[in-house]
Amino acid sequence: MALCQNPYLKYINLSKNALTDDITYTMLSLLEESSVEEIYLHWNTLRSAFGNEIFKNLVTNKYVRVLDLSNNLLGKGEWGIPCIPEIC
Repeated sequence: MALCQNPYLKYINLSKNALTDDITYTMLSLLEESSVEEIYLHWNTLRSAFGNEIFKNLVTNKYVRVLDLSNNLLGKGEWGIPCIPEIC
């Protein structure tokens, strides 16, 4: 992905775009291959599957300082299972 190879990219705002869990692997690539520091994804329709993968990646990520996932559906799993117990 071209964004991942941009050393100047420090801030990305994809808020209010009706994004779904389909962007999970694209976002994981961005997190793993770039030095982006701020990611804003508020007011989308991201669910626990997305949250679980992103949170796992953040354990080893050295760059991200801000991750805004507010007003998504992170507490809703595929079967209505809350996200937080799945992460712990």
